[in-house]
Amino acid sequence: MEDTQIIALYLSRQEAAIGETAKKYGGYINQIAYNILRCREDTEEIAADTYLAVWNAIPPEIPRVLKHFLSRIARNLAFDRLDYITAKRRDVHMITLLSELDACLPDPHADVGGCRGCKAGRGKREPVPVPAGQERLRRVPEPLLLQPDHCGNCG
Repeated sequence: MEDTQIIALYLSRQEAAIGETAKKYGGYINQIAYNILRCREDTEEIAADTYLAVWNAIPPEIPRVLKHFLSRIARNLAFDRLDYITAKRRDVHMITLLSELDACLPDPHADVGGCRGCKAGRGKREPVPVPAGQERLRRVPEPLLLQPDHCGNCG
């Protein structure tokens, strides 16, 4: 079906317009969304959202080139979804990576006896004794220690 016929279906508000659009440009829309998102489920949702956006946009607006009109809508929706997915609080991959680092980071109070205030003698916490022969295993280089200025144990 020609683009002018598909646009005419949208203008007459016939639901067949969506089916014809999906038949002619469905793969193109999916490819645009997949190239941005790299996720099949999100790609399918973007395609459905694109058809809805076109349904809502065409009666007041008549596109000159339907393919470009569809690609602009699909691209913008895909980038909006990408922004949503990769937002600071929602980035699942980053949360997983950071939680895995917890086991790798040294406890700032374990080998050094507390924060800088505790080291200055103002703290109530005593240094953790290191058993003989394990000094080399438990020693963490000074620049790598994460020492807060105040831990709450010192006055």
